[in-house]
Amino acid sequence: MASILEQLQAWDNEAFLAINRWFQRLNDIPQVSPFLDMVNGLGNPYTVLLIGGSVACLVPRLPVAFGRFGELTIIALLVIGVTRVKVLIGRYRPQFELAGAFERGDAVALFGERGVLNSMPSGHTTLAFALAAMFYAWTCRSERLQHRRRFIALHVFPLAALVGLCRIGGGMHYLSDVIVGAGLGLLCGWAATRPAALILRRRAARGQASDPGPESVAG
Repeated sequence: MASILEQLQAWDNEAFLAINRWFQRLNDIPQVSPFLDMVNGLGNPYTVLLIGGSVACLVPRLPVAFGRFGELTIIALLVIGVTRVKVLIGRYRPQFELAGAFERGDAVALFGERGVLNSMPSGHTTLAFALAAMFYAWTCRSERLQHRRRFIALHVFPLAALVGLCRIGGGMHYLSDVIVGAGLGLLCGWAATRPAALILRRRAARGQASDPGPESVAG
């Protein structure tokens, strides 16, 4: 068992160094560097609340807007609970475990962040995927936007994945931290939006049951 864990950690180290080097090359491109810095900030809790709250305010009907704020609050609480797991796991961050690589310049902290503990899972990735799942759920529930579901999915989920990769580029997380964070984020987004989806489904079922239909009316 110990040898399996050691092998997994070795693969994690190799994946981290490869992705981090790739981001170093991307960051050397003047037009790309500001974009990466912006994407890295998308997993910040304050940024997530600002984006989610702004989108919720775009809804013309007040009850729907309040419902979306409620879902956003649930996601925030769930993610806070999930990220507390970081403390229990207490995994060292790459900057500590791979200190030699950082000293040699083989790995860098692109965005100037520093950390030692609480690497697993990635909180930024968890928040980014929770927000992406919530936006996708809102799109599915909107009659005006249902036809844009594929378009939304092809944008919000790759952007959330890029947030996770930026955390590796920033030297703060391993690939496994990002993968686990993505899974937990999707779970949080699903759990927060599921109650509203069930309520809407029951309302639709009641509406169909109460609709007499053309045959009943004609009779």
